[in-house]
Order: sequence, then C-alpha cells, then structure tokens
Amino acid sequence: MLYMERLQNYQSDPMLLDAVNTVLNECGIDGVSSLEDQSNLDLVNAIKCIQDTSRVLLSKGFSFNTFITTLMPDMDGFIRWPQNTYTIRATDGTRIVNQAGYIVKPDDGFSAKFDGPFEIEGIFILPFSSIPIPVFDYLVLRAAEVMNDRWISSDVVQVAIDKHIQEAWLNFRQWWIDDDNTSMMESGAVQAITGRT
Repeated sequence: MLYMERLQNYQSDPMLLDAVNTVLNECGIDGVSSLEDQSNLDLVNAIKCIQDTSRVLLSKGFSFNTFITTLMPDMDGFIRWPQNTYTIRATDGTRIVNQAGYIVKPDDGFSAKFDGPFEIEGIFILPFSSIPIPVFDYLVLRAAEVMNDRWISSDVVQVAIDKHIQEAWLNFRQWWIDDDNTSMMESGAVQAITGRT
C-alpha cells in the first residue's frame, strides 16, 4: 500500500508527464497524453527509468534538496524515519539508523526514545516541479539512456540521446558551478570576510 501511495504522489507531479514524454520521444516512441494507462508498458518502463535515474542522481544531494529540519517525537517519544528522504543524518553527530521505520540511536543502546526535538540534515525527495530545469533536463535524458539500454537497444537512438545528454550535461554542470559559487558566497566565513554578516 505504501508503495502505491508513493507512486500516486510521484505521478501527481505535473512535470512527470513531460519527463515521460521526453524519455519516450528520445527512444523513438510516441508520447502519451496521461499517466493513467498502466497497461502501456512503454509508459510503465519510462516511469521506472525516471524513478531509478532520479534516485541515483538526486540522492547525491544538492543545494535544492538538502535541508536541515527539526523532527518532533510523538507522544511516546518516538520519531518516525522521514519517508520523503534519500538519507538523513543528525546535525549533532549522533549516529542514527532506520529500524522498523523509526529513528534509532545505536550508540545509546539502540534507543528509539527522544526527549525533545531532534535536528537532522536530509537529502529530500522532491517533486520534479521543485528541481532546477538544468538538473531536470539532464536527469530525464539520462533516464532515456537507461530506457534505451534496458528495452530498446538501438545504436541509432543512443547516438541521438548521447548528443542531447552532452548538451544537457553542459547546462547542468554550469548550473552546478553557479550554484556552488552562490552557496560558497553565502557561507558564514565568506560573509564575515566580505563584511556582510
């Protein structure tokens, strides 16, 4: 049931249809007008390739999907492991693991009890509409490459995809450089040096 809920949430993203159609078109397959027809194997395969590629690429963590947030324990003192993350870590250095869907502290006798708020840094799963366009474009073309590799196996299609991936990679790399420079310039140390703190 949980998988189906995640799939529905994933499919409700308005950018997913664009992503699927790009993957299909790159592979020489006609696009679709909706994501409803789960009997369409091309559609299902495209979605699977997009999901897999998203996980591989976005789980690395970027400025747009890495956040610090505070989790609150429930009435019994337990904190559920956030389902919308690739990974999390405690900001205070506490070692944590996911055990049965709850945050557990192995260095504290595998205690799952928390007395108060618990701050984490997480790499979060975001809808495509929240992903910068250069990242989205690169991700979708990589998904097309995966689809061709898994199911189409066309050298002609791969040549076209490779050309588009090279262009998308340049845009993605430039975005990444610009984003890193912005992030670096916003750091406390740089702000202090430039007198903007």
